[in-house]
Amino acid sequence: ARWRQHWRSEWGTPICQEDLVGTILTFSVTVLQCLEVSGITLTIQEKEDYLHLWMVVGFLLGIDERHLSHTYPRAAVLMEEWMLRNHRPNETSVQLMRAMVEFWYQRVPGRLFDGVTSGWCRLWLGDELADGLEVPPFNWTRHILSAQIAMWRHEDRLADSIVPFRTLTRLWSRTLLRSLLRVERDGNRPDFRIPPGLQDAWGIS
Repeated sequence: ARWRQHWRSEWGTPICQEDLVGTILTFSVTVLQCLEVSGITLTIQEKEDYLHLWMVVGFLLGIDERHLSHTYPRAAVLMEEWMLRNHRPNETSVQLMRAMVEFWYQRVPGRLFDGVTSGWCRLWLGDELADGLEVPPFNWTRHILSAQIAMWRHEDRLADSIVPFRTLTRLWSRTLLRSLLRVERDGNRPDFRIPPGLQDAWGIS
């Protein structure tokens, strides 16, 4: 309702509130849950700080404030309810997953370690949903995943208690992220442009 006065009929039908909420929870709750599955421990304050960021994004996207979760436990329950209603694989989602898996495999040199990428996907999704989307089963690379989880869990504890180690970890993480972006974009900086219509609506230039 907040954006109704700005909506133009030529844009088509707006995305429904349920799908908007599901998208925001995917970028917030799901990310936090995947970090924990990966062996990275977060405090409730860290979770709710990150959640708050995405609730602000949700508000700007037009989600009714009654549907925005301001505590992590409530957001996790809402995400579970949304998944029960909407996480039913179909042929389209299977085809999309197949294309994503092939894309991941193309990014890994050779074929020996292909299972690392699809293995992380299966680990994060859980076997039931992964089977429905036809994510390849675990292979020998699952041992690599287990080693990475153990390493991150140990590293997380060290980073919390030893300042020099925390500084080194942050430097390494930033360097890795920049390297991935450079590979994905062939050295070009990503563009970030706000459409003129949103600039007018938000009063920015």
